[in-house]
Amino acid sequence: MGYLPIWINIKNEHCLVVGGGSIAARRADQFIKAGAIVTVIAPELKSEMKHHLANGDIVWDVDTFSADTMAHLPHPKYVISAIEDDSITQAVFRYCKHHNIPINVAGQAEICDFMLPAIIDL
Repeated sequence: MGYLPIWINIKNEHCLVVGGGSIAARRADQFIKAGAIVTVIAPELKSEMKHHLANGDIVWDVDTFSADTMAHLPHPKYVISAIEDDSITQAVFRYCKHHNIPINVAGQAEICDFMLPAIIDL
């Protein structure tokens, strides 16, 4: 099977999303709905992520991901990388592995520590 389907309480936990596009916004939405404290690292935000910012659902760090960027942020419990730049994705992955932080990389299931299933809200 490879993955254990579990539900984890992340209410009031610091979680990080790297990327400001529509995929990152959908992933951030799942953290937000679970009650996490969500920080987004991205040099710019697309409209979906701007909506989260306008609602006060995220904290935006206007930057490109790096270990130096992480030095001034709270230690995240979980990280999602949803950015199209492979070099940044690899930097996020290496950082998470070095710091034992579970990571989900959008579109790269083979290097994910956890998966985010589709959720149907009726």
